[in-house]
Amino acid sequence: MTPGFDYNPDMTMTLLAASLVPAMMQGEPTSPYLLEIHQPGIVAAPAGLTDTATGRTVSVDEIAKAARGVRFVLVGEQHNTPAHHAMQAAVIEALVKDGREVTVGFEMFTFDNQKSLAGWTQGRWTEEEFITKANWETQWGFPFAAYRPIFEAVRTHKLPMVALNVPRTWVRQISRNGVDAMLPET
Repeated sequence: MTPGFDYNPDMTMTLLAASLVPAMMQGEPTSPYLLEIHQPGIVAAPAGLTDTATGRTVSVDEIAKAARGVRFVLVGEQHNTPAHHAMQAAVIEALVKDGREVTVGFEMFTFDNQKSLAGWTQGRWTEEEFITKANWETQWGFPFAAYRPIFEAVRTHKLPMVALNVPRTWVRQISRNGVDAMLPET
């Protein structure tokens, strides 16, 4: 059975490979919509990467090995915690080292901004050009320096990046008028 992993220098975060969720749930409902988002009380976790099934400290190489044969590896983080982004970069590096074809998806970028990402991966832009062309301030706004390790790993290995979020205009439209407002007229 393949474990999930937690990382915590400051807060708990979870790395889940999509197909690992059922193994971790041990008979509980497996729909991601039924996963508990908040646990009441104080959650204490040791610093480092921990196999949540055994409590054993593990390395990023062990994470990469555990994720073999898994199509998606989802890595959580707290947006304003640079150590979380350094860990994400280390997971990316370990997956590449393990021979995986890695594409990095970013929730901070809306898919209408996808064209603004390739220049970084291809090494055509400086960091400042990337920040400007990718509309970092309006797309995300957290300090780029905190995320730099991820973007350095992407650039070093020339990994494709994917903008995962929907345009903000869609979010506003749905919040004002409901999902039906986005459906094509029949």
